[in-house]
Amino acid sequence: MRSFQTKPETRPAATLLASLLLVLVAAANAPAADYEPKQEYQPGDVVTAADGNRYEAIAKVVGKTPATDDGAAWQLAEVLKPTILDVPGRFKTIPQAWTFVEASQIRDGAEVVLEVAAGNHPIAAPLTLNHAAGDRITLRGGGKQPEDTVLQFASADGLIVSNAYRLVVQNITLECNAKEPGTGLLLTAGSLVKATVCRFVDFATGCHADGNATLIAESCSVESPRGLAGFEVTSSGHANLARCVAKAGRKNVPGNGNHGFIASDCSSMHCIECRAEGWSDGFRGFTSSSIVLNNCNGNGNDWGASIWWSSTLRASDCVFQKNRYAGIGIFSATAGAIQGCRISDSEKGVLVSGPAVAGFFLRPSTMTNCKIGIQAINGAYVDLKKEPRFNRVNRPFAVQGGLTLKEAFWGTH
Repeated sequence: MRSFQTKPETRPAATLLASLLLVLVAAANAPAADYEPKQEYQPGDVVTAADGNRYEAIAKVVGKTPATDDGAAWQLAEVLKPTILDVPGRFKTIPQAWTFVEASQIRDGAEVVLEVAAGNHPIAAPLTLNHAAGDRITLRGGGKQPEDTVLQFASADGLIVSNAYRLVVQNITLECNAKEPGTGLLLTAGSLVKATVCRFVDFATGCHADGNATLIAESCSVESPRGLAGFEVTSSGHANLARCVAKAGRKNVPGNGNHGFIASDCSSMHCIECRAEGWSDGFRGFTSSSIVLNNCNGNGNDWGASIWWSSTLRASDCVFQKNRYAGIGIFSATAGAIQGCRISDSEKGVLVSGPAVAGFFLRPSTMTNCKIGIQAINGAYVDLKKEPRFNRVNRPFAVQGGLTLKEAFWGTH
């Protein structure tokens, strides 16, 4: 007599995997037990501390509160509540505080502030601050103003953010004490930094966003007699700057000189109420880049603003004063709109060198105390939809090259 056995029921592999994932997710979201002071914890144990955040033990520990630990026994695992980590205080140094937070998860609605107390803080090496939720992390000075909290770097570079990470920086000064200065704030590879009310002192370059990185800065300043650039974006970098200042760049730099604000190699920069003083170029667009200036000042430079090699400029209601060569220089590029600008005390108001085009639109610009108002050379063209006003200008218009005045200048003139 034959016997029959029922084949055990099997579940598809996909169903098993889905079930396993649900178990893992449920375990990850399960609330950790509250910390108990008298309990002994082993490495890997996770607890909820008095500050509402979760901590993981990294050593055998008993009686050491996670919410006040400096990273010797506990590691911050998950941030659920707004948290301030004070330096010095709970942590002796910024790198120590950063190590404590860098492996943590930061939930929506939570944030971590690394608050550095007022005073001077010597730092030996660059700070590389990278975190997937870096837009919820703020490096902040604890003084009333950025001058109160100074990070003094013995290294060439200061703060580095890379690999598409993010960070917020507020109310702090970064200062270079190295013999050969580098970059104060360096962003690379798609990273993003928001800087508010910060100072970058004595670096060769104050802030540099490279490789599709983005800098958003408000009320920041770069001050450096050793400066090559104040605010710089390169290689498809982007910058949105408001009320930022770049000053005290050194003169007679070999090569292309130095620049208060510069966008190059397919980059873009938008400046609102920014000021550049003491550079070869106050504002500069180079190699297929764009510069937009609103209510900006370029004073005491060689060139107030200049654009080169297929770059574009839009300047609205700007002031260019006491610049050595010209308020605005356009070289094989396009100034799509110059409107409502005031240019004074320069050899030339605007110099256009072809193949190039300068356009004057909407609101008339004013040029005062210049030898030449607008000069077009090497086949350049000037579109005068709104003819500028000239005060104490020896020659309002000048042409050098094969074009006649009528051919080079058109519009209302």
